[in-house]
Amino acid sequence: MTLSRRFWWALVATAILAAGLTGGVGWFAARSLLLRQVDADLTRRADLLARHPGMVRSLLVREAQAAASEPDAAVTGSRRAFAVRVVGPGGRTLRSNAVWPDTELGAALSSDPGASVVALRAGGGEWRVTARPLRLAADAPRRRARSTRIPPGTRIQVALRIDQLQRDLRTIALLLALVGGGVVALSLFGAARLRDALLAPLERLRAGLGALDAADVGARLTVDALPQELEQLRADTDALLQRLAAARRRERRTLADIAHELRTPLAALHSRIGFARTQGSVAADEARRLSEQLDVLQRRLEGLLLLTRFDAEAVAPRAEACAVVELLAAAWAPLAERAQFRGLALEISGDEDVEISSDPALGQTVFANLLGNAVDHASGAGRIAVRLARRGATVHIAIDNPAAAAEPGPRPAACDPFWRADTARSDTGTHAGLGLAVVARIATAHAAAIGVAVTAQRRFQVSLDWPAG
Repeated sequence: MTLSRRFWWALVATAILAAGLTGGVGWFAARSLLLRQVDADLTRRADLLARHPGMVRSLLVREAQAAASEPDAAVTGSRRAFAVRVVGPGGRTLRSNAVWPDTELGAALSSDPGASVVALRAGGGEWRVTARPLRLAADAPRRRARSTRIPPGTRIQVALRIDQLQRDLRTIALLLALVGGGVVALSLFGAARLRDALLAPLERLRAGLGALDAADVGARLTVDALPQELEQLRADTDALLQRLAAARRRERRTLADIAHELRTPLAALHSRIGFARTQGSVAADEARRLSEQLDVLQRRLEGLLLLTRFDAEAVAPRAEACAVVELLAAAWAPLAERAQFRGLALEISGDEDVEISSDPALGQTVFANLLGNAVDHASGAGRIAVRLARRGATVHIAIDNPAAAAEPGPRPAACDPFWRADTARSDTGTHAGLGLAVVARIATAHAAAIGVAVTAQRRFQVSLDWPAG
């Protein structure tokens, strides 16, 4: 999962969790406050009626008269009115008002809730109920006398139906859900903008890294308007690039020094072998094999020197019109005997009169390397095909040879120094993987493009698109 996606899902989860927690806490807080207010009102009413039993009788008489005169109003108002019941010893109902649902709520209150408020479901609705023992004030002798008619253990139960309150709570829950949904939507919109704002510097940094030229040892990371944390990362990256560039320059100097130092011993060995051959002290076949090995070493050294010169930008090609067929002929001449021995023949087709804009010496080096690779790395007898075609301001050159069994497809790594695809390209021991690297550097210096691939016909093909001469 990408950093952007992780950041996005983290913000989404945080927004949903925050909205859910806020809505849940808000709903429970509203419910608690409303129920606390209802319970306080219910407790106050129960305490008042318990201290003044006469109020209970008056309340019941008034409600009975109202129900007799306006029955519809009594029923309509019953949902908001307090339900009152006087319970004698043993749970027997002594008196109750019209609102009290005798059968259901009375059965639900078989055990006295005491002084606390109890939530019950009865009579098709939800109720809050509390109970108090009936008593008279100590400073009211007349009421005390009347209380003798109240059996000991008599209690008053007061209930309030809260259906409307529950509907209000559901409405509040719906409103909180809508508000929470809106908050989540706004949070997601803000999160998307915030994500883009936070990841934009990373994207610029990534683009800057992608724009670095791997072949440029002096490349540096150039990105504007980075935050302080990423600015430090950019500075560290530049420091790393500097160390890599220094290491690469040391490597190139080492290779150039080695190549220069070995040229003199190789030349001396050539002379010694030639002298020994003329003197007869070394067999002709042995002298030939030694000369071939020295030629291989010489080509490797020349390739290394040329690569180091290109890397150091010490090569300045001079462009002039060169006939491709002539360059091919000059490069094929020293290879003809070896190609004939391996059963290979050169076949040129297409526009044979095309010319390219190239340095003559470097152009001959290109075709010498390509044809030499084709002869040495061909998997068997056959033809080395060269196709020439003019394409506007460029000349397309394709050289292919029989290849060992390999999956068709491009081989861009073939242009890296010391690359070998398989044993078919290394079992001769005559190449070190420098030929195509040299060709690629020369082509780049001439603004030409190179492509390497294995074709569907199992042939190893190198193609060049070279500026026309």
